[in-house]
Amino acid sequence: MKLINNKDAFRWLNEGYNKAQNELNLVNQSYKVKSEWSVTTSDTTQEYSLPDDFSNLISVTNADGEPVSFINLAKVPKNDDDESYSSNNVKYFLRGKKIGFSPVPTSTDIYYVYYQAKVTSLSSYYDSIDLPDNNFYPLVDFMLYRAAPKLHRPNSKQYFDAFMEGITNMKISSHKQNSALDSWSIGQRANV
Repeated sequence: MKLINNKDAFRWLNEGYNKAQNELNLVNQSYKVKSEWSVTTSDTTQEYSLPDDFSNLISVTNADGEPVSFINLAKVPKNDDDESYSSNNVKYFLRGKKIGFSPVPTSTDIYYVYYQAKVTSLSSYYDSIDLPDNNFYPLVDFMLYRAAPKLHRPNSKQYFDAFMEGITNMKISSHKQNSALDSWSIGQRANV
């Protein structure tokens, strides 16, 4: 405790946890997807604030469950001028911490947004770490990697390599979470 205080330990733990979650999100986008978040449009309001824990957008659907298309922000003004609003022709766009709909809504409709949540910061010994198959052991290696300079250990790279190996194993085990069997046959659309 003289060399490493709780503030350092939690900072390193949160850094390792964030790195682990970001690596996991590269191979399994559905792992940290929150349940649907609904947006209710109102007359003449085009943009709505996203939740505070919003990280990456997965999909947007209308009340009937049909996907809503994305529109590039540069095309929004022209689309607003050329189209009249209906829930069948609406498109969504992202601007900073807001989601918008084009053309500008003229009625009250509900849209559902599925997104990946940000990793929560750990601040207590009682906080839960959410990694597949209780794979929190690599975080210890990451903390040892960060603590090595303060502890005068010359082998910090060894701990980082162990952390990355643990993350690689986690990505392999979490890549597929459904019960469908892998298919090794030729796809129906393949030209053979």
